[in-house]
This record gives sequence, structure tokens and C-alpha cells, in this order.
Amino acid sequence: YGELQTRMAAAAVLESFRQLPRKGKPGDGEWSILAGITMDVAGEVRTVSIGMGTKCLSAELMSQSGEALNDSHAEVLARRGLVLFLVKQLQAAARGEESIWN
Repeated sequence: YGELQTRMAAAAVLESFRQLPRKGKPGDGEWSILAGITMDVAGEVRTVSIGMGTKCLSAELMSQSGEALNDSHAEVLARRGLVLFLVKQLQAAARGEESIWN
């Protein structure tokens, strides 16, 4: 990726974030970290997943059984969203439906 593609990816992620409802976003005077994953579809940059957060549970609250999200840092949440996106795309492809692979 060059500088232009990087800027286009950042713009796509920010626009996707802006379109989300206000609930859960930082308020005035607050901040958080935003991470996003994009893909290029015939020259158009599309947001695949975004995540926002900076928290990780303390050791005593961590769940080994999956009952709690142990790490909610932005990049971890964005990666989890990417995995979900890819699984859904694979399922669609397996059913012969439209996916990113056809």
C-alpha cells in the first residue's frame, strides 16, 4: 500500500465509525483507540471491520471459558470482526451464494 491507499483506508474506517450510533462512543473530553480493517474491491476501499477500545480484564476477572471478553483493545476487536466476516464469506461461498471469492 502507498500513502494514497493508506489515506483512503483511514477515511473509509472513519466514515464507518461516524455512521455508527452515538451510544458507546467517547463523549466530549474523552478519547479511545479506533482500529479498522479494509479491503479493496475494484479500486473501492470498503471497511470490513472496526473496533474501538483500550481495556483488558485483570487476571482475576479473565474467563477461560469464554464468558467474558478478556481483551477489548481496538485491534483485537477489529481482528475478531475480520474473522467473523471471513467465516460468513466462506459460509456464503460454500452455499453457492455471492461472496468475496466470486
